[in-house]
Amino acid sequence: MLSRVRIGRCPGMLLLWCAFLVGVAHGSVVVQEPIAEGVVAGIQRGRVLYLDCRPPEGDAAKAFFARYLAEPERWTDYRGRLRVAIPFNRLNDKTRRAVLEAIFPADYVDEDGWWHTVLFNDERGVETLWSLSEWLTGLGTRHREILADEHNRGMGEDLTVGQRILVPARLLLPIMKVPSHRPAPAPAPERKPTTAPAEEHSGPKSKPGKASPPEEKSPPVKTPSEDEKSAPVPPGAPPLSYDADTGGTYAVYHMRKGEALFSSVVARFTSVRNKKDMLRACETIMRRSGIRDDRDIDVGARILIPIELLSDRYRPKSAEARKPHEAVRPPEEDVVKRDLEGIVIMLDPGHGGRDPGAMHSASKLYEDEICYDIVCRIKKILERDTGASVILTVEDPSQGYRTSERSTFTHDEDERLLTTPFYDNTNDSVSASLRWCLANAAYERLVKEGVDERKMLFASVHCDWLDRGKMRGAMVYVPGARYSVVKYPVLTKAVYRRYAESKNRKVETPSRATRQRNEALSRDFARTLLASIASHRPPLKIHRDNEPIRNVIHNGGKSYVPAVIRYNKVPTRVLVEAANLSNSTDRRRVADPKWRQWFAEAFVDAVKTYFAR
Repeated sequence: MLSRVRIGRCPGMLLLWCAFLVGVAHGSVVVQEPIAEGVVAGIQRGRVLYLDCRPPEGDAAKAFFARYLAEPERWTDYRGRLRVAIPFNRLNDKTRRAVLEAIFPADYVDEDGWWHTVLFNDERGVETLWSLSEWLTGLGTRHREILADEHNRGMGEDLTVGQRILVPARLLLPIMKVPSHRPAPAPAPERKPTTAPAEEHSGPKSKPGKASPPEEKSPPVKTPSEDEKSAPVPPGAPPLSYDADTGGTYAVYHMRKGEALFSSVVARFTSVRNKKDMLRACETIMRRSGIRDDRDIDVGARILIPIELLSDRYRPKSAEARKPHEAVRPPEEDVVKRDLEGIVIMLDPGHGGRDPGAMHSASKLYEDEICYDIVCRIKKILERDTGASVILTVEDPSQGYRTSERSTFTHDEDERLLTTPFYDNTNDSVSASLRWCLANAAYERLVKEGVDERKMLFASVHCDWLDRGKMRGAMVYVPGARYSVVKYPVLTKAVYRRYAESKNRKVETPSRATRQRNEALSRDFARTLLASIASHRPPLKIHRDNEPIRNVIHNGGKSYVPAVIRYNKVPTRVLVEAANLSNSTDRRRVADPKWRQWFAEAFVDAVKTYFAR
C-alpha cells in the first residue's frame, strides 16, 4: 500500500495514470488508502480526491466500473486502460463516501452531522473549507453556513491540522448523513510501578487516575545530542524534540488546543496509514506517554512517539533512515519542469487598445492594464516553473510581456491582437470576435498536431464593475450549454476577411451533448480556480453574496454568454473577473503588485491541480 508518493519522472504518457500525475506540483504529495482489491482512494494537494484502480480486461471492465461510476455508461472512457484515476465528481454516492472515509479515517457521523478532522496543511497539501463543503454538501458556497454553526464558533477559514469541524446534518448530502462510529481506543493496561530513579525518566508526569509508562528492560541506547534534541523539521511542521530513556529513543510533541492524538500526531508524524495500524500506533503512543484516554489529553501534554514509528522525514538529522529520504529528492528544476508537460494554456487579457474596459480614473486604474499585468505574471510563472505551452491573444509592443510594479497606470492604446496581420483594437466588438477566432485557429492547429483537446485551457482575464461597489472578489463565467446555441450568423462584416484567423470562418453549433460536456469541464476548472484563490496564502477574495460561477449574463432583457467563450472551441474555457473595480477595497488590492502576483500564483496553482486529475 502506497501511503505517500513523491512524484518524480514519468517515462511517457502510456497510461492515463501518468497523464494524471504529470501535473503534480513540486513538493506536492499524493496520499492513498485501499478500498478494495486493486482499488484505492487518493487525495492530491489536500483537496483533489479521486479513485485509482486497475480494471479487469475485456467485458468484465463494464461491471467493474458500474460499481463506482455515477454514470455507468461512461465506463467506455476508461476501457482498455491498465490503470486509471477517476475524479471524485464522476463517482457514485456510495463510492464518494468510501473515498472520504478512507482518506480521513478519524472522521465520523452522528446525529449532529459529519465531524471532520483536518489532516492536510503541510507539504502534502492544504485543505479548504470550500472543498470540504463541496464534498459533503454538494456546494462549496455552503462553507459559510458551516462556519456559522455554533460548534465551529471562533473558527476561521484557515484550517490547521488536527482541527475538528462539524458539517451540520441539515447541510449534508443524503449519503453523508448515514451514521458511523469510530472505534473507541482500547484501555491502556495496568502498569507496574517504576523502579528507575526519577531523574532518569523523561516521560510525562502521571496525572491522578493515569498510570506512568513502564520501565521495560531494553539494550542501551545512544542519547541524542543537544543538536539532535532540537533537530529541524520540514517547513510548516510543528516542532519535535528528541530524547531517549531505557525504553528507547523517542520524539516529543506537545499537544495544542483542539488537537487529537489520532489526527494531530499519528496521521501527521508516523509512517502508518492503514486505519487498523493507525489505531494500533495510537495505543502504542498512549502507553509510551502514560495516557489512558485519548479523549482526555491536556493542552501542552508531552506526547512520546517511539522513533521507529516516525516517518523518515521526521527522524533526527543523524538517523540513517532519514538520509535516503534526503537523498531521493530530485533537483527542483527537474521536478518543476515536468509539471504540465504537454498542456496548452491560452491566455486572453481583456480589452486593450482604445478600449480600457472598466476604469476608476481618480485612482488611475484601468481594467486592460491590470489584466495585462496579471496575464504577464501567469505567463512568467508557467514558462519558468512548468512545461506548459502558453499562447496569448494580445501583445503590448512597448511593454512586451514584462510585469509591472506600478500601483497606478497610464492608459496607453498600443495593445494589439496577435492576428495575422495584427489588429490594433480599434473596435471592442470586432476585437471580441477576433479573440475567439484566434483561440479556434490555435485549437484547430493543435488538434492537427495530435494534442488532446482535454489538455487545453482558455482563460480570458477581466475586472468587473458591479453593484455600486458593494460586491467584492473574483467570479468566473463558463459557457452555459443552454445559452451557447448559435442563433445568428457572425463574421459577415468585411473587416473579418482581412485576418487569416477569421477569414472564411464559419460558426459551428456543437451538439447538445458537447455543449453540456464543455460546461461541465469549464465548471470543474472554475471551482478549482475559486478554491485555489480562496486557499492561497494569503487568501484572496471571491464573491460570497451570490453564486461565484455563472453560465449566463442577463442584461436588458437579454440572456447571453460572452462571445469570447460562447463561440470558442476549446472545451475548458472561462472568463475570469479577478476583482470589482467599483469596490474601494478591490481597487486597493489590484493596485498592489503583490496582490496581482498572488492572483497569478493562485491561477497557476489551479491549473496544476486541474490537470493533475
